[in-house]
Amino acid sequence: MKNNKEKTNRQVAWFVSYNERFGFLKSKNYDKIYFNKKKHIVGRNGINEKMFNKNAIFEVTVEENKKGASVGEIKYIPYRMPKDTRILIERENNIDNFYLKLNKAAHFNIDKFDLTKAVKGKNFKKVPINSLVKRQVLALKDMGIQYEKINFMPQWRLIVGLGHESVYETSMTLHHIYGIPYIPAQSIKGVLRSFIINRLFAKNNEGEIDLENAEKRALKDPGFKFIFGDEKQQGKVRFFDAYPASEPGIELDIMNPHYGPYYKGEEKYPGDYYNPVPVTFLTVRDVEFIIYFGIKQGDNKAIEEGRFEGQKPLAVILYWLKKALKEHGIGAKTAAGYGYA
Repeated sequence: MKNNKEKTNRQVAWFVSYNERFGFLKSKNYDKIYFNKKKHIVGRNGINEKMFNKNAIFEVTVEENKKGASVGEIKYIPYRMPKDTRILIERENNIDNFYLKLNKAAHFNIDKFDLTKAVKGKNFKKVPINSLVKRQVLALKDMGIQYEKINFMPQWRLIVGLGHESVYETSMTLHHIYGIPYIPAQSIKGVLRSFIINRLFAKNNEGEIDLENAEKRALKDPGFKFIFGDEKQQGKVRFFDAYPASEPGIELDIMNPHYGPYYKGEEKYPGDYYNPVPVTFLTVRDVEFIIYFGIKQGDNKAIEEGRFEGQKPLAVILYWLKKALKEHGIGAKTAAGYGYA
């Protein structure tokens, strides 16, 4: 143990053990740093007793005496990042880019990362949203794409990317440069493709519902293959990421699983006697998304055969995508009313 100064500089310390009156931390320089519950927990820098657990990290000054090392000043560290980066973030007290704030400066609270801290103080006022949409249109023209658009305004809220990998229990799809929520092109294409398959190719030759083989029937349709493609050829219609038309609103919501032990596979029956465990997630509200899709000049000709015979590809997409957004919705939790036009 060091014995050159009564009080050392600030250093990072980890939780070791704790009882009703006192406990110990450890650091790179000290195996045991004593702390007193009444002195260091009650009302000190927002620290509470729950913060002293195996996941906790603190910044402390250490006082040395004949009995050993004890905590002088103590501060709970909510971020898991290099010290110089953490100090910069704490000094600035805000990060403009919501993607960086949510995913790179995640706030750790007691035993898990906390979404509520990330949402606090958010705004997209510095994001050039109008310029982003205009550049998307210019890019389409430069590529020689004949395009159409749909203005998609969710009736209530929208959830995109709920199950993506994240340090939180849930996630959200955000633009990695601008930090705004958006709807990926692959999600738009996937929803539309699935909707058309289930609506137009659900029945077999005998007129019976056969969803298991619906996709196989769709891939035999010339018009469907021309629009969406298959394993051998690329679809002619291109879909593009849908950006918000104005500053989006981000709002926390919760789901409330009641049967935790059952879902965890603990061989217990689901029952209402289990305590619900709320899980927070992020939703988008009060904003319209602009969905662009297009096709190369010269390819938007009437389809010659199949279910779309006589119709042009862009007209097919325009009709069915509007219908899909209204009747099926897009994103997660559509069964609960999210993501409908």
